[in-house]
Amino acid sequence: MAYYKTNIVTLVKEFQSSDDVGISDSCADERLKIYGKNQIKVREEPFWKKILEPFTDIFMLVLVGAIAISIFEKEIIDAIVISMVIVVDASIYYIQRFSTEHILKSIQDKEIQSVTVIRSGIFKQIPALELVPGDLISLHEGERVPADCRIIRYNNLRVNESSLTGESNPVGKNNLDISDNKEIYDQKNMLFQETFIVSGETDAIVVATANQTEFGRIALLTEDSSSIKSPVQKKIDSFLAKLIFVIIIITVIAFILDILNGANLPESLRFVIALAVSAVPEELPIATSIILALGVRNISKKKALIRNIPTIQTIGSITTIATDKTGTLTENKLDVAKLWENSGKKINDINFIDIIYGSINKSRGTNDPLDQALAEYAKHNLVTDSWVQKNTISFIQKHQISGNTYKLENHKLLFIFKGSPESITHKSDMSDSQKNIIKEQLYSMTTSGYRVIAFAAIVTDENNLNNIDELFDKNKLIFYGLVALSDKIRSGVKKAILEAQAAGITVRMVTGDHAETAYQIAKQLNIVSSRDQVFDARHIDNMTEVELNDTLEKTFVYARVLPDDKYKILSILKRHNITAMTGDGVNDVPALTNAHVGISMGSGTQIAKDSSDMILLDDNFATIVSAVKEGRTIIKNIEKMLYYLLATNTGEVLTMLGSLILGLSSPLSPIQILWINIATDTTLVVPLGLEPAESNVMNERPYQIDRPLFSKTTIIRMIIIAITTALITISIYYIFKNLDGYNYASAMAFNSLIMVQWANVICARSQNRSVLKTLKIKNKPLFFGLSASIIMQFIIILTPVSTIFEKAQPKLQDILIVGLISSLIIIFVSEISRIIFTRSKRQ
Repeated sequence: MAYYKTNIVTLVKEFQSSDDVGISDSCADERLKIYGKNQIKVREEPFWKKILEPFTDIFMLVLVGAIAISIFEKEIIDAIVISMVIVVDASIYYIQRFSTEHILKSIQDKEIQSVTVIRSGIFKQIPALELVPGDLISLHEGERVPADCRIIRYNNLRVNESSLTGESNPVGKNNLDISDNKEIYDQKNMLFQETFIVSGETDAIVVATANQTEFGRIALLTEDSSSIKSPVQKKIDSFLAKLIFVIIIITVIAFILDILNGANLPESLRFVIALAVSAVPEELPIATSIILALGVRNISKKKALIRNIPTIQTIGSITTIATDKTGTLTENKLDVAKLWENSGKKINDINFIDIIYGSINKSRGTNDPLDQALAEYAKHNLVTDSWVQKNTISFIQKHQISGNTYKLENHKLLFIFKGSPESITHKSDMSDSQKNIIKEQLYSMTTSGYRVIAFAAIVTDENNLNNIDELFDKNKLIFYGLVALSDKIRSGVKKAILEAQAAGITVRMVTGDHAETAYQIAKQLNIVSSRDQVFDARHIDNMTEVELNDTLEKTFVYARVLPDDKYKILSILKRHNITAMTGDGVNDVPALTNAHVGISMGSGTQIAKDSSDMILLDDNFATIVSAVKEGRTIIKNIEKMLYYLLATNTGEVLTMLGSLILGLSSPLSPIQILWINIATDTTLVVPLGLEPAESNVMNERPYQIDRPLFSKTTIIRMIIIAITTALITISIYYIFKNLDGYNYASAMAFNSLIMVQWANVICARSQNRSVLKTLKIKNKPLFFGLSASIIMQFIIILTPVSTIFEKAQPKLQDILIVGLISSLIIIFVSEISRIIFTRSKRQ
């Protein structure tokens, strides 16, 4: 329906609502049952496709081929065992896939927008999901429009509709009736879901929710994009593609060698199929996904909400954090510490306290910390509170002021402003000597670390609020005084900054405060040590790009920063750094979207949150450092999984190839190869990826996003472990084959190879710590995974099931002795290589 052409009175009646009190809660509950939740649904992957997905994998299809060959050769037990392998792999895939989806959904649920709704004349906050047609909502600057609405009332309303129309410039809105047919971009009396209020405020009636909105109808045509891969996942996929090509060549060689050694064709086919499936770590991509998803959940527990998985790796690579001061480094719980009142002329005997109180934005309650502090101080000393407020003047970046307009009894307008002392002083009607006195007072307050706000007023007959510039051209401000506000530094922030600096991360303060105030706070936090490390951004437009680049590199505090300055500063820092930038307002959006990691405040505007990569639910700088630590830990753990899988899988391949080249025949049957894959890789990979953070993770240099998947050191160590694994297994096979025959030797090689992998997973837990130190670090998932693997293997050894996997029953004492010796050799070789490469790295 064309709601933009419907008269407001008619529209309100149609929805059985009201333009001032809205609908009742009971009415909303009934409509929620009819219309459903205000949640856009995109086209999701069908459930049947998710069920079949693991079976479409090339390796699953290869195993199905192995089953067919086994049945053809009447090897029914082999066919059953291979079928069990497929079922187990598919089950693990389902568990990991659906666990990941559940984790991400629970994280997304924390990001549900709240909206101010007017029901039965009462303002209340409800989740945007519960909005229904007919609801009367109230929106203001920085908020996302939660549904399609018709505007009832408005004040200086401008909206960014780029998400719907592609037009980036804000659009002015009103509540005027429209009679002609108009396209969406010309429907000035409508607000559309997923657009943003750039300035002003409005009351509007909801006319459509969920997929009935203009945005919802478009969303129905799109796919769910929640499965975007991280850089590390893309690297793994690329690596696996190359590895598969290599494995194909190896399996062809193995097949030829096995035939030359006298094996029959079906047996050789089953052997190379099992070898190929075991050699490729096909479970790695899904294992990586669940590790990243669990990392997102862990970070959310630390009060940081990651909005997309790929951000995690970037967070671990941050080299510079450009952070706001107020609310991030400080508590943003302001208290009036000191007042200085100008002794000059006043307006109609209006005193300073009344001016302070008159500057507070009371249109929707006092939610701003600055206004709260001013209100608390002023309310006990008021002379009058009878002025009729006409308009609210939102913060004007150009003039660095905000305020209110009031109607006085003599039909004049009273403008009350608060803002930057320098800006207000410049616009005030004072002599140079008076201005010098104010500068002295300002310096005294800022050197004490106070945030300082100036107050002024104008009385005029002017009635044009849309042109503040003209107001200032025709009138001089009457300067009333300065207010100094104290703001405590957050507990734990100083420690977090030191931790970040130790991790090679530069911390830079970006603030709109006076340079002296910023310096005093930054000095307490060890961000700067001298005043020449503070840059006053008011000079930014007078500097060349080369000068600005050199200045920003050697300064760590940027004061009197405007949003446009923040964007420019960030663009320069990005040239040589992986940057994280914090912000909370509409004007911070360009910088947030331009940063490698945009970080918004939980108390910030909705548009800032939607434009960021991470939301600080507690507005605390220490939370950023915690997220960096978690990001680095995740990257390290993925490296550990890769190291373990490739070292052990390569060891298996070398064992098979080495034995065939030496003319010993294959030491392992196809079923044994597949069982090793289940008993070790499947049970140990994800638990290894959940290893706790190492003690030195924040003492290393930041990660480089574009670095290769493996360092040279890691590759060499993997090759050493793989060769050692192959030599141990082949030696055991050769010795026992000469002593007790092929069947016994095969059983011993089978058991020793599994035990070697148990030892290797312990070694893979750290590239820096010794095994003895590593064993002292608790990792419950790995403990349970290793225990499960050991139990599974000893069931094979000690029960009748052994006849399926082993053609001879080896003695338990042989297994334990050989397994112990093999494990000690792997640990010894791993430790020696670790020590050698660690020393080389230090040098």
